[in-house]
Amino acid sequence: MATAPNIPYNFDYIVDYSTFPDSNRLYRKCIRELFYMSSEITPEMDGLDEETIDELLYDEITVNTVLGLLYSATCNDPLFQQLYDLGAGAFFSTDRTIGQVVLLSFDYLTYFHPCLQDFFREPGLWNHENIHYLTLKNKLS
Repeated sequence: MATAPNIPYNFDYIVDYSTFPDSNRLYRKCIRELFYMSSEITPEMDGLDEETIDELLYDEITVNTVLGLLYSATCNDPLFQQLYDLGAGAFFSTDRTIGQVVLLSFDYLTYFHPCLQDFFREPGLWNHENIHYLTLKNKLS
C-alpha cells in the first residue's frame, strides 16, 4: 500500500460544500485544494467571471497525474474495486478509472474523500465495516 506523502493529494483537507448555497463554487475550491492547484490570477483574466477564471486555472495535467497515483495505490484493494465498479456502473461502464472519476464528482466527493483518508492514514480502520466505505457504497447503490 502506498503512503499518503508519496501522493500530492491533500489528505488533510476537510471537504464540505454540499450544505452551502454556493456549493458549486465551494466544490471547485475543494478540487483546487485537494490537488494543490494554483489560484493565481493573471492580469489577462481581469474582467472575466469567477467560473471562467476557475476553468482557465484548472490544471488537468496535475489532476490526471494524481488520479493515476491514487488509482495505482488503491486499484488492488477489494473495497476500492467495489466502489470503482459501482461508480463506473453509474455511467454504464466497467472501466474502474471512470468509476474513480465519478467518485470525485460533485455528488460523491464528500463521501469518497474520507475513504481515501482512512485508507492512507488509518489503514487499520479500512475494512468492510468502515463507516465511510459503507456510507459511500450505500450512496452508490
